[in-house]
Amino acid sequence: MVPPAPASLLTEARAGRRRPAPVGRHAPPRPEAIRAAAPGTVRRGRRRPAGAPRQGWPVRPAPGYPRDMIGQKIQEALNAHVTNELYSANLYLAMSAYCESRSFKGFARWLRVQYFEEIEHSQKMLDYLVARGGAPAVGAVPAPPREFGTILEVFDKVLEHERHVTQTIDELYRACLSERDSATQVFLQWFVAEQVEEEAAAQEIVDKLKMVGDRSSAALYLDKEYGKRTRAGGAGT
Repeated sequence: MVPPAPASLLTEARAGRRRPAPVGRHAPPRPEAIRAAAPGTVRRGRRRPAGAPRQGWPVRPAPGYPRDMIGQKIQEALNAHVTNELYSANLYLAMSAYCESRSFKGFARWLRVQYFEEIEHSQKMLDYLVARGGAPAVGAVPAPPREFGTILEVFDKVLEHERHVTQTIDELYRACLSERDSATQVFLQWFVAEQVEEEAAAQEIVDKLKMVGDRSSAALYLDKEYGKRTRAGGAGT
């Protein structure tokens, strides 16, 4: 707490006389002192340093700023998961083409939408890495299989893969807890909730395909119904 000004200054002010510039601890901080105290930051009610944004901190670190807003361990884990998301995308694209070649055009469309979603997931994670000052790096993406069996076996593999993705997200979240990276924890909560929906959707299709069994007419009806799926926002494939 700043102590009150001396009584002599208050008396002069009441008398209408011009008060001399305050000195010592009552003097306002000089601009150069402000810049030295917090380079590259915005101080409320004080002069904005040259090159600093008008509000908040920079989305991307400016040249010369330390790029350590995200730890190396979490950065590497996020980059690895980007590669996993791209593999998921390629897997669903291969499954879509496989279903299309066997006249399951509705399921092919469902899987094609899934492909686009996985691409968006990878982009979301890369954008976050850039915003935190990390170095995004996309690794080599393995090729997916070519054969998937019956339509039930296709979606059994979809469900199995989504469970694997859920496990990797959980491991990534636990790593953030260990590293005390609260910002990335909050970011990953979206992916945690998304995986609940992904597993439920795949499980529903598996359950219905098991119900219809060998009845081809019922399987074709499901193919028609699931072919109505569209991308988020109503966009088609």
